Amino acid sequence: MADHEDYTDVDPKPVEIHQPVPVESFKVSQANAANLKALVAQLSDARTVFQATEANLKAIVTVNDFERLIDEVKLLRNCNVLATGQSTVRHAGDDGDLKKGVIKSYTILDAGGYAGTTDIVINAKTHALSNNCVKDNNTGLMWARYVPLADIGPAANGTLFWKQWTLAAETVTFTNVDGKITADAGTPFDTNILCAGRKITVSGSGAGNDGTYTVSAITTSVITTVEGVNNEAAIAIDFATVDDLIWDFLAQANANSLGGYTDWRIPNVYELASIVNYGNCNPSIDATTFPSTRPNYHWTGTTLPCNRDHAFLVYFHNGGVSYYEKQQHKDYVRLVRG
Repeated sequence: MADHEDYTDVDPKPVEIHQPVPVESFKVSQANAANLKALVAQLSDARTVFQATEANLKAIVTVNDFERLIDEVKLLRNCNVLATGQSTVRHAGDDGDLKKGVIKSYTILDAGGYAGTTDIVINAKTHALSNNCVKDNNTGLMWARYVPLADIGPAANGTLFWKQWTLAAETVTFTNVDGKITADAGTPFDTNILCAGRKITVSGSGAGNDGTYTVSAITTSVITTVEGVNNEAAIAIDFATVDDLIWDFLAQANANSLGGYTDWRIPNVYELASIVNYGNCNPSIDATTFPSTRPNYHWTGTTLPCNRDHAFLVYFHNGGVSYYEKQQHKDYVRLVRG
């Protein structure tokens, strides 16, 4: 018999048996995949929301920039094309007949921060000025709705000067018995400038007369003071008026945040003239919108180009524009911002 190999001692090759994945494990894997997919979707949604928010913020900035630009364009455009307010026809084709221009439009602001009052202190006198404001819908300017008519100013009626008055090296004598300062020589006192109620500072005295005095009466040569003075022979004295200018009023309004704002200013002549209503007289303004307007002169911040000692005023009796000497006249002032 032929020889043959004996395989009885050889280890048999193991057989690999692949067990199927349990159903439970497969379900868990599917759930994890679903959760992961949902998380990715949420992240994608969040990114979309972020991008939209970013775009909206950019759009808001752009809109604000455009609104500010539009307001500036309106101001430049409408200063020249505002309607006068005249409606009565005096002749065919006149202003009252044609009524050309943009009709005035105002919004009265009198609630919230625009309610209540703000104290304005001039010469130690306090006026509680209303916080009410008026928005001019054509020009974009915001106006103080009220003008002080009492308390402040030399005459305690709200009228103020434009420019400080000074007088250097004026030779005077002081008389204790009647509280008078008498000019011995030199420049005479201006009775328009040194009206009763105005305060002046004195410096250069050797007898204790330096200080602040209130004028109770004045002639071209004699100032009578409320406070009284010490006797002093002829001496060169420097004078200056204090705390009764439209600029003092402006500083108080901004320091005390009138209506919640600190950027008030004195209007220029074009701006102040823009609220004149030539359909009205005495006062020539919308008296419902601006109820405290006196039919009198109101200062502007515009200096006369031919004489820098004068400034323009608007006359709210008939709407005329005029000018006066800055040191010699006290008049009303209305603040504006924008």
